[in-house]
Amino acid sequence: MMTRLATATAAVAFLMAVSGAARANDMVCVIPGGGSAAPFCLDGSGIAALDGKDKAPFTFIRHVAACGSRLVVANSSDVAFRDGSGGWTKPARHGKPVMNALGCDAKGTIFIGHKDGIARFEGGQWTDTPYSAVNVTNGTLDGVKRFVTKPDGSLWAVLGRSLARYEGGEWKPIADLPTLPNEHVRFSDATADRDGRLWMAHGGGLSMHDGKQWATFKENLIGPTGIAVDGSGAVWISVNDGIRIFSGGAWKKALIGGMEKQIKPRDLAFDGKGRLWIASSWGLGVVENNVGKFWRMANSDVPFDDMRTLVMAGKGPASLPATQDKPTGGIKGRFEGEENTGLPDVRVEFCNVRLSRFTTFKKNDTPCSTQAPLTITTRTARDGTFSVDKVPPGDYSITVEREAGKWVLVTGNFGVTAEFARVASGKVTSIPTVTVKAK
Repeated sequence: MMTRLATATAAVAFLMAVSGAARANDMVCVIPGGGSAAPFCLDGSGIAALDGKDKAPFTFIRHVAACGSRLVVANSSDVAFRDGSGGWTKPARHGKPVMNALGCDAKGTIFIGHKDGIARFEGGQWTDTPYSAVNVTNGTLDGVKRFVTKPDGSLWAVLGRSLARYEGGEWKPIADLPTLPNEHVRFSDATADRDGRLWMAHGGGLSMHDGKQWATFKENLIGPTGIAVDGSGAVWISVNDGIRIFSGGAWKKALIGGMEKQIKPRDLAFDGKGRLWIASSWGLGVVENNVGKFWRMANSDVPFDDMRTLVMAGKGPASLPATQDKPTGGIKGRFEGEENTGLPDVRVEFCNVRLSRFTTFKKNDTPCSTQAPLTITTRTARDGTFSVDKVPPGDYSITVEREAGKWVLVTGNFGVTAEFARVASGKVTSIPTVTVKAK
């Protein structure tokens, strides 16, 4: 996770270094879902990936934070920072191989949430605060879900079921905690509204902390992943089947034109014009006047479709990017069975979302039909070869109906990862022969 407010500031500094054209407080930045591409930022002048010549001294950046003139970035094991336009400093590793969250305060102190506690980098050295000191519940290994900066500049750590505030040089737990539905429920995401209230989403609804006490608003939320508060104080939460809204003490489902039911929203943010931005499995979405529009590899220079996290800097982009009419591409390859012979006349599906081997679907449906807005179907030839054209650019999962009604997710050494293949505009992607075993 990244700190939204901190990331916005960091993204401004990054983009100014990359493109020289960014204006502070007028952009949105996006983190990919798969971790194979660098984050990018979008302002009124276009799109810029955060992997230019001025990049940090390591790759696979997954966390970004900023405090004043200090910019901080991190991957799963390394942290680096720079002050102003100076060079990068890479401190010695903290020693914990997994980082869950990154933050910093107004003095430039760096904080990471790792598997055993919260580490502070200050004065050239790391100091640890164990979770036992800040987590007053039994879930001592939950970890920091997110560092949240309130409008007054105070820094808060949202843990699995707990909340802590950094003040006076130490982390202080909030002893009074909200009542959650059961011991298995954890906070999934959090944000602060303009009045300084903290809103935490979880499977049982919402918990709100106004700085002194809690309020709980119950609702059965399946898979909450992102949260944002609009100008009127309504709370928007992304869930498995779309977006839910809490406003005026009541819950309702958001009905957004142009947002197909298979699109999975991951993170949400509002810009200065009241537009809702969505990081989703189908690209970057923008909702205006309750109508959504999505920018993908197929129709823009956005470098990926699968998006995990986004942050809004200031008012956001002054204008939206124009969609493009990009030439399509293709995919070809060959499937064979356990006997190293081609699989003849089997059905093959390509869909533009990341599927899992645990993907479930109803009878007479297919894995792609229940998950993806875009599905392309073909059948193999007698020797097991296949070829499809007119494929919009993007990343595709591939499934094969190895036996009637039994689908197998194809994996192998192809594409960006072993799970999906990337189709570029105007090019045909060839995947090596893949052995598809029956379930």
